[in-house]
Amino acid sequence: MRSRISHLACAWGLGLALLGTARPAQAFVWPNTAERVEQDLEKPQLALRRRAAMRLLELPDAVARRLTLKALKDEDNEVRLLAAQAALELEPKGAGELVTGWLNDSEKRVRLVACEVLASSPAKNAIQPLGRVLGDPDPGVRVAAARALGASAEKDAVMPLLGHLDDKHPDVREAVIDALTQLGDARAVAPIIGKIQDSRGPVRVAAAAALGRFGDKRAVSALILALRDNERDVRIKALESLGALRARDATLAIVEALSDQQEVRAAAVSALSHLGGDRALDALMDQLDSSSDQRSVVQALGRLGEQAAPRLKQCLAGQVSRRLANGCAAALVEAKTVGADQALIDALRRGSLDPRVGMGGLAQLGSPLGLPIVLTYLSDDQLVVRRAAVEAASALLDPGKPDGRAVGPIREALEAA
Repeated sequence: MRSRISHLACAWGLGLALLGTARPAQAFVWPNTAERVEQDLEKPQLALRRRAAMRLLELPDAVARRLTLKALKDEDNEVRLLAAQAALELEPKGAGELVTGWLNDSEKRVRLVACEVLASSPAKNAIQPLGRVLGDPDPGVRVAAARALGASAEKDAVMPLLGHLDDKHPDVREAVIDALTQLGDARAVAPIIGKIQDSRGPVRVAAAAALGRFGDKRAVSALILALRDNERDVRIKALESLGALRARDATLAIVEALSDQQEVRAAAVSALSHLGGDRALDALMDQLDSSSDQRSVVQALGRLGEQAAPRLKQCLAGQVSRRLANGCAAALVEAKTVGADQALIDALRRGSLDPRVGMGGLAQLGSPLGLPIVLTYLSDDQLVVRRAAVEAASALLDPGKPDGRAVGPIREALEAA
């Protein structure tokens, strides 16, 4: 009896192991399952066909795709809908063509899933039918139709979408804007500019985001106006778009946004880094000393690269606060410009820079010029500084090239420890 139980346990364990090695969305399937599902899909009994359609996603992908296309042609709505759900995951080639006719179905759920399948498996012959579905009585179906048109990558989809940019339902207007943005056709720019003053916040957010992706400077004035919107997310998207457009004539308006909420300020800082110019640089340097989020300002100045380098070096060479000096050093490291290492070394020698920031920057730059001054900090009074020196020296020393300069300071540091 015990032997039999042992054999059963082994068999159960093997079954679990087989299940564990299958893909997460798919249970273990016996070899004849695919054949049985295919046979059941051809049976006249409706219950058998529906049950077979429910098992499509259990099959190996190649077989499942083939049988899904077959089930999409079934005369029963339930079988077709189950097959459509499988098609959304498997994306079999040709699924879009098979569901295009469903767009005229009397059932809302059939029209909806047809749009969803067409969004994942576009069909060129579906553009006109989808355009008609933009007038569907159900807003959810209209949203799905807009998404499918956006995914089509067809220029013929632009005009039907433009015709429904003023849909009475805000979700549809938002979906239409997103679809037009996805298509990227310049004909959509002026109409979308008009939606920057839509009555609903999410639609204005979508419009502000879209205008930056078209790369059309005609949107600049509307985006500047959007910086006064009472919705925070609209202001953020407007700033992101102005940065993407590199709209220098918006610099003053963007600088004013630096007094807004923290999330808006961060977007303004990022936008200024894409604009460049003296005004943007002045504003970022002011923020470097005053902003509570100095790191984002450091990154912005780093993106300006050579344009910001002279001001950052001047900052390190002057009589400035330790916080500002640290920020300037970090920005120079981000910019990785010529002479950044020497500027950090000089600031460390003058004592105007936090040693940990300076040594960390030299390590990031990988500058061999920084090794001598890093080694002097191995005997510093503060443990945290000595540790920073060890880390920086480790980064700057090349194990393949012995450096005699390091021997004495390291020995002294070890003796002191």
